[in-house]
Amino acid sequence: MRFERIHTTTTYLLVSTGFAVLFLSGELSPLFWALTVPLLVGSAIRRVHIGLSNVSFWNAVLVLALLGFSLLAYLSGDWLLYAIYFCSLMVVAKLYQRRNARDYFQLYAVSFMQLIVAAVINPTISFGLCFLLYVIFLTWALVLLHLRRDMEQLMAHEGEESGSVEARFAQAGRLIRPGFLVGSSVLALAIFACSIVVFLFFPRLGLGLFGQHQKRGPTVSGFSDSIELGGFGISKLDQTTILRVELNNVDPRGALPLRLKGISFDHYDGQRWSKSQRPMTALNYQEAGFWKAQDTDPPPSQAELLSMKIYTEHMQIDRKTVFADGRIRGVRDMLNSRFVPHRKYRTRFYQDSDLDVLYTNGRGSPLRYEVESYRVAPNASVLRASDEMVPRPMQRYLQLPPLDARVVQLAHRVTNGKATTYDKVVALEQHLMNEYTYSLDGGHNPDDPLLDFLFGQQSGHCEYFSTALTILLRALGIPARSVGGFYGGKYNDVGQYVQVRQADAHSWTEVYFSGVGWVPFDATPPGGALATDGDGFFAEIGLFFDAMELAWHKWVIRWNLERQIDMLRGLRDSFGEMGSFFSSSGEKTRTNRMKMSLRDNPEWVLGGVVVVLLLILWWTRRGRRRHRSGRSDDRRKGRLPGGRDRSARAMRSVYQKLLQGMARRGLTLTPGMTPRRLLTQIVGRSPEARGDAARIVDLYEQVVFGGQPLAASDKREAKRALGRLKKVSRGWKKAA
Repeated sequence: MRFERIHTTTTYLLVSTGFAVLFLSGELSPLFWALTVPLLVGSAIRRVHIGLSNVSFWNAVLVLALLGFSLLAYLSGDWLLYAIYFCSLMVVAKLYQRRNARDYFQLYAVSFMQLIVAAVINPTISFGLCFLLYVIFLTWALVLLHLRRDMEQLMAHEGEESGSVEARFAQAGRLIRPGFLVGSSVLALAIFACSIVVFLFFPRLGLGLFGQHQKRGPTVSGFSDSIELGGFGISKLDQTTILRVELNNVDPRGALPLRLKGISFDHYDGQRWSKSQRPMTALNYQEAGFWKAQDTDPPPSQAELLSMKIYTEHMQIDRKTVFADGRIRGVRDMLNSRFVPHRKYRTRFYQDSDLDVLYTNGRGSPLRYEVESYRVAPNASVLRASDEMVPRPMQRYLQLPPLDARVVQLAHRVTNGKATTYDKVVALEQHLMNEYTYSLDGGHNPDDPLLDFLFGQQSGHCEYFSTALTILLRALGIPARSVGGFYGGKYNDVGQYVQVRQADAHSWTEVYFSGVGWVPFDATPPGGALATDGDGFFAEIGLFFDAMELAWHKWVIRWNLERQIDMLRGLRDSFGEMGSFFSSSGEKTRTNRMKMSLRDNPEWVLGGVVVVLLLILWWTRRGRRRHRSGRSDDRRKGRLPGGRDRSARAMRSVYQKLLQGMARRGLTLTPGMTPRRLLTQIVGRSPEARGDAARIVDLYEQVVFGGQPLAASDKREAKRALGRLKKVSRGWKKAA
């Protein structure tokens, strides 16, 4: 049956779109898909569908699943994830139980619920595309469901047999043409456009019910309180986007490469870096909306102040780190705390003993924040003039494990003859950069990886270079620490922001200079410090989709009350000049402008008046012609007897004039009066008019209803008969 096939196909398109949102999230286990996909396919096979359609069986399955999922959710704390599992099982169950319109309606309701909860675990642009398709398929499905329900009710009322039921559905199937689907799609798109307007202007009140769900993301190593040397993200080939950075006060292309610091270490035991002190202090002072961070020394006058917005992706990371280029001055969550109603969901910022900035929130969503920081570039004259004395708080950055004598000897040999701390740092940096090679192979001696790097393989990735420079400097009594973060970035000219990938993960060294603070130095060879950028057609497509992803996060996921207010303010500013024209204070100015326009351009004013008068005259005459010709709505729509045939149009015109003439002569004409009834009234008023009136009525019925052609002689005869009837009827007395 055509209707049944179309309805079933539309239903599966709708359900598949809901499951596609879940699949694209990457949050559900492979076991879930291994069980669900065969069940979905089986429900579309008639034999399997009928065999597993027992209602009692599925009710038992759902009850057991509800108990099991509730227990697992209680133990894990992730209620949303198991709610999605249960909702998906309900969709599968209803696919096997669909028999009538009520079952289909319940299936659509459960599928829509599945789509809503899927939005929490898949807040990407893929959800937006699937949602658009879902709106179109849902519109088709609801219209078809309405037809199915009406047919079922009609058949139940009339008690039709199975054969007539199939005939009914076959008739309905002939109604479903491509035009129906196109029209329904246009309607769905119109509804979708209206929903966008409501979304833009309806007040956002805060986070939803499921804001606690913790979405998984790529694992990013190197950001924990302890990390073994060699374990920091050997991922130079991984192009997964981790951060997106918009710079507010500088050109992003001129600011590249970015050096986004995330974590620093002070203690090295020969195999791993760690933090020896872990106390954290909350940032409690705000200035211009930014939580102010502490620093060891005031930034030098030549430091560059950077202001950037950073959009982090979901990632598995031990420490919730705030990344910034340089030394953080202040930070704020772009999701303003005023619009996060529950206190436990609000973002709090902290600094640890190394002055690294971290955050906590209960939302489970990645942080989108704005940060101000000072980029301190090494300035030879300033750093050479700094005090060589090491302050007491900085002495913990001189800690060393038991070292092989060759390490200390190498430090003194390379810096021999260098008088200042800065010259010693540069000498060691250049030595490592020139004498050692960058490699991702690994395989260093785990008992003493640094010694193997310096005097064995003499190659390694960024961690080995930063650790070597840090330890060699400490061997000379210079405070230094190893730092982890991201270095590089790729400019996205579509979205005009910097795209930071996992391949940009990097490690370098910071050296303390008294009166200046921590200054970055990087001993990694340039070929290894920067990740390679992809090129070609697919790379350009990737930039476009990444820009769309950021736009989705900014204008949909992060569309809150604060952003709505900013949008309305922007609209107000855009129309400010127009508003000043219509304001009361500009009334005198408006009057003067109008007077000047009338005086300087009289021909335009006169021409406008003439055009308006001509339009009024044309519209009036058009209305009179339509009234005289008696064109009804049915005639304008082409539904009159005889259609648009030329002969039928001619006879309808003659007959219409007959009706108008008789009405003026006092005959009572009622809606739907037949031509024969009209003939009876004419003969009753004047028997001598029988011949002419009968001739017109006969021709009218033959041509309009009988489909006979109208000869020219018959047309002339009808007009002459109409003229004689007018003369005969002039003496009739009009009815009161």
